[in-house]
Amino acid sequence: MLRREIADAGEIATRVQFDGLPSSASNTTCRLEFLLPQESMQRIAGFNPTFNVYQVERESDAIATWNTYQGNSGAPLFGRVNGEPEALERTRKVGGVAAVNGTRCNETLTFQMGMAFNSRDGVPNYWEFSQISLPAWPEQGFRVVYGC
Repeated sequence: MLRREIADAGEIATRVQFDGLPSSASNTTCRLEFLLPQESMQRIAGFNPTFNVYQVERESDAIATWNTYQGNSGAPLFGRVNGEPEALERTRKVGGVAAVNGTRCNETLTFQMGMAFNSRDGVPNYWEFSQISLPAWPEQGFRVVYGC
């Protein structure tokens, strides 16, 4: 889940981590993609529920806490997913895949996500990612693509 009313007040962020990727010595590029959930499985609210993605260094299986969160104030911006309705509709028309950005592969890649904007009129910017059992169909959420 991602939620933000005012930065540093009532904020909720998330993290994804991918293990078992090609080593950095392979000189392979990994691309982070976000596959939009089905409209019936999404909960998006706020005047602009766009979220930022930050790449951070974390050990494999490291526990995520607010003390280890760097996004929005300490990590370089890796990419952004535009959550405005018009942008989501454009993305759905081309298959529902938003390419966030690419980077050199590493055995473990970790990304943190946080809402990009403060709320307006008391309605927080909000995005809920439904948890479903794998294999999910249709696919949704974050994935790393490489070697193609």
